[in-house]
Amino acid sequence: MDARLTAEQRDLRDTAARMARKSAPLTVAGLGDQTRINQLADDLTDSGLLELRDLGSGPTSVEVALVTEQLALAAAEASYLGPTLAVDLCRRAGVVAPAQCTIALTADLARIATQQDLPGSVAIDAGTAKCAIYLTSAGENFGLACVPVNAGVGTLDLTRPMARPSSQDSNELEGASLTADDLSAWRAFAHAVLSADLLGSARASHLAAVEYACGRTQYGRAVATFQAVQHLLAESLVLLEGAQSAVNYVAWAVDAEPADAAIDTALVSKLYCLTAARTINEIAIQVHGGIGNTWECMIHVHLRRALLAGQILGDEATLIEELVDRRLKAA
Repeated sequence: MDARLTAEQRDLRDTAARMARKSAPLTVAGLGDQTRINQLADDLTDSGLLELRDLGSGPTSVEVALVTEQLALAAAEASYLGPTLAVDLCRRAGVVAPAQCTIALTADLARIATQQDLPGSVAIDAGTAKCAIYLTSAGENFGLACVPVNAGVGTLDLTRPMARPSSQDSNELEGASLTADDLSAWRAFAHAVLSADLLGSARASHLAAVEYACGRTQYGRAVATFQAVQHLLAESLVLLEGAQSAVNYVAWAVDAEPADAAIDTALVSKLYCLTAARTINEIAIQVHGGIGNTWECMIHVHLRRALLAGQILGDEATLIEELVDRRLKAA
């Protein structure tokens, strides 16, 4: 594996960063600005970033991870995660994803919803979504169907709204067929993307903590000169670098490694990045002192985003149990 980015990958990362920064909420009060959100949504659509994982061979998970990290770094409110996962799932099923779609998950967010799960399911990242993809049974394999998205529901993540899929007017995607192995490979890809999202949220909080510590003074000195604060920021940086390495590897592995190895790598990456992101965000709140516990501080926005991302397709307990089961079976 060569972890160095190509010139095209660097350009893609920088383009996504510019888009995200241009429409980023700079304060908590700036959240929910529909004009700004629509601008970013249009930019993502027009640039083709929502279709990186289409029916063609196209870009790898590395490119998707680069875009995901930059959007999370800016706490982007336009939908990306949900549509990207939906497009990749449809690609694996051999069909074209409907326009403005996302993924329907079970109420606990642990897996893709089936027909039986629809009454209590939720459509993730549903800011601009018009429909949500769910699984149907097709003999030994699975099919796909889409269903309209209804009104939104409250969510921990202030940057990515959720919605209730309708239990009526579903439309089966003709020709879609997924094996259990296809679904496992898709979950590995999803965990890689979620790892990148967690990395972006963690990086945003770390950078904010460093900036605040350098600018905040106590007793005539910058807070960043205090050894206790330096130790906290050093711990944060070590965790961040570890998360970066995990994302680099899993983004490569889900397309390059055999399925079993890719899934193991994805589970480990999601676990590490979730733990790192939570710790880094907590350190950032601590470094901010009293202001870190107020509504006006942006750190809690990144923390909320990371906590909810960590729930999607399995929280820590679920992932550890799955990883242990896989290792025991392989032993």
